[in-house]
Amino acid sequence: MVRAKYQLSDAVRLRQDEDVLDTWFSSALWTFSTLGWPEDTAALKTFHSTDLMVTGHDIISFWVSRMIMMTLKFMDESAV
Repeated sequence: MVRAKYQLSDAVRLRQDEDVLDTWFSSALWTFSTLGWPEDTAALKTFHSTDLMVTGHDIISFWVSRMIMMTLKFMDESAV
């Protein structure tokens, strides 16, 4: 499909990046994993939860929704 769309010859080697899903998964943990979680650190107490997030509209459903779901699950929080 990609070869036809971009008119690539068979000589062009294509491969799928192996870390794509891991990157999306681990980035969803960013809001608390960078603050010392699972330990109850001072940074975690100070900077979590993230009451305000400024981001591009194009990644809201892909990245931010994952961050919200992971935070609710692993920080044992409930959606209100």
